[in-house]
Amino acid sequence: NLFPEQFYEQRAIAESFLYTTLKLNPEQHSVEFIKDQKLDSSYKYHHAYFFKVKDNDGYRNHIKIYMLAFNTNEIMPTPHYVNKGFILTDLLTEEESIHLTTEEYNLRGRPRALVNIPALYGSYTN
Repeated sequence: NLFPEQFYEQRAIAESFLYTTLKLNPEQHSVEFIKDQKLDSSYKYHHAYFFKVKDNDGYRNHIKIYMLAFNTNEIMPTPHYVNKGFILTDLLTEEESIHLTTEEYNLRGRPRALVNIPALYGSYTN
């Protein structure tokens, strides 16, 4: 077996997939693992890995939360779901962004199902 055993875990494969799919440059971008959690889909159990990707460009300092979901049965080279990157704003904490990203995953495939961020709409907050 030529594949190093310490990298033969789903989390490392998820991070590698993120680097290659987003074409991240290690000199410009930093990727930080946040957490993993089980997702209860309507018909299968999946496991999600959350990463924070920071663009260290001098002109902007964008931070996005990415979720990659895999089947929990075995180690897979590609996830069955990757979100488009949830922008971490000053109004949201990391935990709130993860919650909204998970909600977006749970609502996928449903017509007109959008994730709402109440803090962005001041007149609608409690």
